[in-house]
Amino acid sequence: MYKHESLEDLFNPMKTTFNSHQIRRLLKCWYYYEHNLGKLEGIEFLRAKSLFFRLSYLTKDERAFLAYRYYYASKQEMPNIKQVAKHFYCSVDKMYAKEYTILIKMFKPVLEPFKQSSMDNDKTNISDNETPDGAIIEQLFNELQKLHSK
Repeated sequence: MYKHESLEDLFNPMKTTFNSHQIRRLLKCWYYYEHNLGKLEGIEFLRAKSLFFRLSYLTKDERAFLAYRYYYASKQEMPNIKQVAKHFYCSVDKMYAKEYTILIKMFKPVLEPFKQSSMDNDKTNISDNETPDGAIIEQLFNELQKLHSK
């Protein structure tokens, strides 16, 4: 039998275990979700919330890496894995391994954001790309909670 209590739970991104393909799809919507937060409804809202909650469990460096790879207004702007590898002076295989190692951390369902503020005390930023930091993500969580409680 399914580990979900109801059919609604089965399709709820907050209660679903994702694979790398599904996480990548969410990450490609990251910029859109963040810039259209007030307009999101239904399943789209739940996907955004699930993404932001899962991102909160990553380190600042891991979020910065994923942002360099996925945080763009359009898919045409996103660098391919060869460009990412060149930017970080690594082989393509190492970039795939690094990305997959981070994505694995995002597979499990997350029902609330990570609340420890010390995760953002790490000042290391691995890219010149402007990336959302912990304060922005925390602000988005607060906005999500306000919208969700309406």
